Amino acid sequence: MKYNDVVVPIIIGVLVVVASAYIHYPDATYSRNPKEAVHVTPVTIIEWIIGRSTGYNDFGFKYSDIVYGVFNRVFKDAVSSGFFSREKASEQWFKPSVIEELVRGSKQCPVPYVDYKFEYPPIVGFIWYLTTCSGIMIVLPNNYSIMDYLQYLTPVVRVHYVLQSVSIGIGMVALTYYTIRIAKELRVSSRRVLLFIVLPSTLMYSVYNWDILTASMLVAGVYYLMNESYFKSGIAIGASVSIKLLPIVAAFVFAYDLAQRGSTKDFIKFSTGLLALGALPYVVIAIASPSGLSYFVEHHMSWYCENCIYLPFINDLWSHLHRVLYMVCLITCSLVICSVDIDSKAKALLASYLAISASVVFNYVFSPQMMLLITPLAVIALDRRDLPLLVAADAANMGIMATFFADQWFRGLVYPYLVSSISFSPHTIDSPVQWIATFRNYFLAILVVIYLVKLTMFKASSRS
Repeated sequence: MKYNDVVVPIIIGVLVVVASAYIHYPDATYSRNPKEAVHVTPVTIIEWIIGRSTGYNDFGFKYSDIVYGVFNRVFKDAVSSGFFSREKASEQWFKPSVIEELVRGSKQCPVPYVDYKFEYPPIVGFIWYLTTCSGIMIVLPNNYSIMDYLQYLTPVVRVHYVLQSVSIGIGMVALTYYTIRIAKELRVSSRRVLLFIVLPSTLMYSVYNWDILTASMLVAGVYYLMNESYFKSGIAIGASVSIKLLPIVAAFVFAYDLAQRGSTKDFIKFSTGLLALGALPYVVIAIASPSGLSYFVEHHMSWYCENCIYLPFINDLWSHLHRVLYMVCLITCSLVICSVDIDSKAKALLASYLAISASVVFNYVFSPQMMLLITPLAVIALDRRDLPLLVAADAANMGIMATFFADQWFRGLVYPYLVSSISFSPHTIDSPVQWIATFRNYFLAILVVIYLVKLTMFKASSRS
């Protein structure tokens, strides 16, 4: 493997993470006046060119779960105008006294799952604790008031965000490296890896959530599986499950295949690694805070249909049918994958791509950042003629958050011809946001069906 084949994609990948981190950087100097705007988005660029405001709400470019989805909800929302709301704190905190002490001058590091509710898996929780604690300890002085706390919170979140961005950057390096290694194993052009790196969703969602970390561990696990390093494969895939639950289907597929081969030694190696990092971290949370684990499970089990593939047919976000259909589709896809002997590296790649794609595409929750779980494997697994469909789906996926907070703006363009209301409602099927999500969903579903059929009729083929 040539030096440039690895180094150049890694450098480009890191630059994409840096760009993504800049896009979502919290509380950057920002103005609706295009002549004063410092935080650059495609919208502000257009406004600068035309010399006037468009009225387009481009907060979707700035939003990230790392800051606005979790940090603000945990550390900021209980404090307003210098007053602490214990009622508001109780919505997010198991121990409201901890956040009250923190905002009133007691410098300390609250623990996710134990002190407050946290809806992400254990490895994310561990990284989260390190970055939030670092921000608190670096920024907050030994003595401060509640008003000081509000002023210090912006630099605290910035330290937290930068450290999170660094961890994601390391994940991108690992993801790029192992994707290249898989491409070389299968004699696939490294240009495929560059395609993943420059896809719109990679830029938009790298520093947004923790899917890059999940994908890096999943791809590493697939690489080690291809090379029969089963313990390392189990460790890596187990880590991916402890960052996001969705790779558990791929873990099951590979464990089942090893068991069916009759190689007890290989199965035990894989399973040991898988349980070590895929199950043990959850056990630790269960012991440390049963209520924390209970909230984690309840949160995910009670979620609504978010950009899901069934919404055009079941126009009720909270219908249990979304979950039922997801289980039916996922079990069906899993049975098809498990019916095939994974006896070659090419089959291992295709099976892993299908397992994670089915887990995401047919899910009743398909948040846009989850696209990053699919594309690294997809750019290698798909035939060249099918790549335009993947790129179109990825572009649509990027458009979900680009249009999300501008839902009313888009509704105004097509009202009353295509929508009956201009009220903000980006999750309902009459929203242009969901039209974009539907295109993405069905493009990806078509690819899943095509490649499920190909897996059952598999013949090794060369790809460029």
